[in-house]
Amino acid sequence: MNESLNQFYTRALEVLRRPAVRNGKWRLLECAPAWDGNGSWDTFIAFAWQGPDSARVLVAINYAGHPKPVLRPRAVRGPRRPPLAAPRPSRGRRF
Repeated sequence: MNESLNQFYTRALEVLRRPAVRNGKWRLLECAPAWDGNGSWDTFIAFAWQGPDSARVLVAINYAGHPKPVLRPRAVRGPRRPPLAAPRPSRGRRF
């Protein structure tokens, strides 16, 4: 197995074990342009969990074929943690 892909899924499973995810309230978030004329929002889906202790987990998925900027919604802002980014396949490789 590709090592970077293995590390991604290991970290993703760790997130799923968090109390906010296991016992919290899930909600779909609305994506919107970060500024007038910015179209990067249209290839994202975002959702969040809020746990009983107010812990939050935000997930934003970029469906574009290239990187795009994303702003964290005010409703889920809190301490920043390193993003869990999917590894990028090299050209011509498939997962």
